[in-house]
Amino acid sequence: RAGARLISEHTMRVFTFFLLLGSSDAFAPQAETYRHESRLRLSSQLTPLPKGISVYSKVQRTDVQSEIQSIAMKALKEARAQKLPLVELEFPPLLGGAKAKSNFDDYTNIDVLDRNRDWAMEFCSSNDLASLGKDLWIIFPDDKELELTLENFPGKKFNQATLTTIDAAARKNGSGERAFQENFFSGKWFSSGLKKVTQPEAESEAEAGASEAPPDVLFVVQPGDGGPMEDWLNVELMSGQGESTLVVLNGQLDRLRDGYYPPLIFPKVAQCTDRFYRKFEPILYLKPLLDKGFSGWLYRVYPEPWQVIIQQKEDGETGTVVASLDERPSYNEAVALMKATGFSRLG
Repeated sequence: RAGARLISEHTMRVFTFFLLLGSSDAFAPQAETYRHESRLRLSSQLTPLPKGISVYSKVQRTDVQSEIQSIAMKALKEARAQKLPLVELEFPPLLGGAKAKSNFDDYTNIDVLDRNRDWAMEFCSSNDLASLGKDLWIIFPDDKELELTLENFPGKKFNQATLTTIDAAARKNGSGERAFQENFFSGKWFSSGLKKVTQPEAESEAEAGASEAPPDVLFVVQPGDGGPMEDWLNVELMSGQGESTLVVLNGQLDRLRDGYYPPLIFPKVAQCTDRFYRKFEPILYLKPLLDKGFSGWLYRVYPEPWQVIIQQKEDGETGTVVASLDERPSYNEAVALMKATGFSRLG
């Protein structure tokens, strides 16, 4: 009899679950409860979405990334002023421009790598970065990406930064050991030409261009995502250098923090995530929210709160902020908030 009762109760729970699942408002109470714990700010106090990112936008081919760069620069300046050591920039790099790709388009990791590389070089060559200090390192996933960068970005405009790879930069760890015996390129490489990249005797020049003091900013481009997981481990090794700010550009850190890699299979990655990557501050975060015909964004610009935004056709270029939260919501919580507003409009 006890067994029959358990089966009966289990059947009732399954029936109730599917009954709720079939209701469009099933998750609205949870969303409303979560919203009650948040406090909505005036829209004028929050950074609006970049124009041209809506699936309904009439200006989708505009240069969205230039506006994202401006927003990111403002956030990075504030983070540096607050002496934040670990920060991340996370957004869809293929938004906007003549080669724009949406979530509905096919694209390869090569497309993503190219756009992240170009974005990093354009962003880091901005005059605004001069206010962050003279020593800026732009750190690429591997030798090939570094070589492509040197080919595509010659000239004095890009001489201000030091270019290297994750593997090379990781060698200069907290013990103060000398590093960059290879794969290290200072501004001298630009004026010397690409020929020296493949010449062993050029190592001495690169060594001479290296600064003994820790850099002010380490800008790491797309570590781990699409490459070896050791990249994520090596990023930790290059941190903790004085008052340096380590910036990770589109490193898919959510994948680490959300347990995408099982700890039993990848124990080192899991330990590194708990010890290191959970300390990162998202200073620019833009993630699409898509569910059951509704679209929107989870958006944050440091030091502002998190925004949950619905962006249907009637919401226009800036969307409608449905919640403003001091604590970051999970993806599912953000989707629930967006859907609650969407369903309420349907009556």
